[in-house]
Amino acid sequence: SLARWIVLNNANCSDIVQSRLYMLKGRVSTALGNFDAAKPDFSDAVYHASRVYGAESIVASIGYFRLGDVFLAQGNVECALAFFDKVVDIWYKYLSELHQNEESVAGDAEGDDQTAASSTMKKANLGSAQPNAVTSDQLTDENLAEGRNQLEMIFEHRKRLLGNGHIATGEVQYTLGLFEFFLLFNETIAEGLIVASLRSYEMQLGPAHASTRHVSSMLALVQQQIADKLNSINSMS
Repeated sequence: SLARWIVLNNANCSDIVQSRLYMLKGRVSTALGNFDAAKPDFSDAVYHASRVYGAESIVASIGYFRLGDVFLAQGNVECALAFFDKVVDIWYKYLSELHQNEESVAGDAEGDDQTAASSTMKKANLGSAQPNAVTSDQLTDENLAEGRNQLEMIFEHRKRLLGNGHIATGEVQYTLGLFEFFLLFNETIAEGLIVASLRSYEMQLGPAHASTRHVSSMLALVQQQIADKLNSINSMS
């Protein structure tokens, strides 16, 4: 197209613009059922996003999902699941580190008054922390909505292809719970997702496994925050 020619022949065209252009082209090709044309476009979108944000970035994960979706449409389940794994892994690492930051804050609060004050400051700044090199310009409303939708679709794909009790299905369900809690602040929805995922972890890995304990500690944090909010509301009434 003319737009593509102009962009690609402009030496000053940024990687971000090129990534968005290739992403758009890939989505158009996918909508038209031209999956073979969509794959290199999505690959180029990931490449240019990676040059700016890194291969493990939220922006790159959007392209990984699109590639997985194309492979799934072509019947290549193994490749599709591999790309979906990459998407979940990126979000899981980022959101799990937010959980670790919360635990660190809670641990600091057990110290003296000065330490407790420092802990409060850390908690207040938690939302601005950028673990795993995830920068604030990646966490746009558009990317959050896209990421949440993609994780939900991966959950449905894994449930259908692997089964509801599979550990990979529980993993993405847990990741959705973290997403709801830390990024969308929906504690009740997060609790339901994490409770369901904990069943998968306990069934597949056992209650003593480190991953199961990690999920259990997150559930306790969510439930404590729900209880604190209820207590606050009751004290005001």
